Amino acid sequence: MPLTNVGFTADRTAFCPQTNPQLHSAIFCPNTQAPPGSPVITMDPQGCFPNQLYSGVIRPVPGATLTPQLRLTTICAEPAPPLQFTTNIQAVIKSVDTRGLTEIAAEDDNINAQIKT
Repeated sequence: MPLTNVGFTADRTAFCPQTNPQLHSAIFCPNTQAPPGSPVITMDPQGCFPNQLYSGVIRPVPGATLTPQLRLTTICAEPAPPLQFTTNIQAVIKSVDTRGLTEIAAEDDNINAQIKT
């Protein structure tokens, strides 16, 4: 599942018709109705999709009453502009319940966000 907010924002002013009338598409503008300078545009929360698997490990859950988790290290890509290291590529650890084969989103870790703090 994609992460809807990786903890970083991007200024998408250059991708909105309100401030750049020469655009051929407003696909990367978060809100074409927002006024120029609006935080909706200048502080747009970034998401990403974990699409590059690096490795996996099964780890026991503390207390041993729960199912072990599969932890997957991935690169999470956000192909939308602007190009900057804080928004386009995230190091993410995803968690999977090994019995139910379901994602445990509450256990996901965004390493970039941890470095930020």
